[in-house]
Amino acid sequence: PQEWLSWVQGELKARGKSMDTQTAAQFVEWAGHQTGVLSQELDKLVVYVGNRARITADDVKTITPRTIEASIFDLLDSVAVRSAAKAIQTLREVLREEHPIKVLTLMVRQVRLLLGCDALRRRGGNAAEVASALGIRPYEAQKIWQQSLKLSTRQLSKGLSECLKTDVALKTGGGDPGFLLEMMIIRFCEEGAS
Repeated sequence: PQEWLSWVQGELKARGKSMDTQTAAQFVEWAGHQTGVLSQELDKLVVYVGNRARITADDVKTITPRTIEASIFDLLDSVAVRSAAKAIQTLREVLREEHPIKVLTLMVRQVRLLLGCDALRRRGGNAAEVASALGIRPYEAQKIWQQSLKLSTRQLSKGLSECLKTDVALKTGGGDPGFLLEMMIIRFCEEGAS
């Protein structure tokens, strides 16, 4: 994560702008981890703030679109605390921009990664091993590891099962895609309580 923050700070300095570390972290979280995209989003922020030297968190929230991956991560954070209302709100925001099958595919990926962390932890592994064990970037591995601490093995297994049931329903015309995904989230949230 630090290398991305350093890169953003260097790019901002070259553009005659600045942002605090927390805002830079939020910017990277929302815009993703591709230098081309980050550079374009910084250009938009520079134009937006005009003569003002400092870019604020509000500027980032106003101008920078969140990646779907960041939204899915937030959605599963809501599931972890069994906040179906917040999870569904996030899902609806994502569905305004993305196809339901893409959303489901990313949810399945995230749940599988979380299960991988859970299995690694149960075998005595640690956060440092996640990136190589799961074949993901270190920054993503750190976030996945932290999120996996909030969800039980049972909840993750049930969540993956719900994802697969929803996948079949989506692909066989089993109902309105938004409704099917919302029901999946509700069932996923309920699992933590049982």
